[in-house]
Amino acid sequence: MNRRDTPEVVVEAKPEVAAGGAADVEAAAQKVREKIHGMVGITVGVKVVPPKTLERSIGKARRVIDERSKG
Repeated sequence: MNRRDTPEVVVEAKPEVAAGGAADVEAAAQKVREKIHGMVGITVGVKVVPPKTLERSIGKARRVIDERSKG
């Protein structure tokens, strides 16, 4: 059983990337994965969402959401 956690990074696509279709969105996700791996040495999942869909922070930023099951 693999007990390692794999973090997922959620990023918004630029409008021109979103307009480019699935291939452009996947290329952007791959670029983000490679950049993070190169900077911190870990592999992450990357989810690219449409422009202006992520909640904007008004106060303290919520940078980590723990979705692991408790048990």
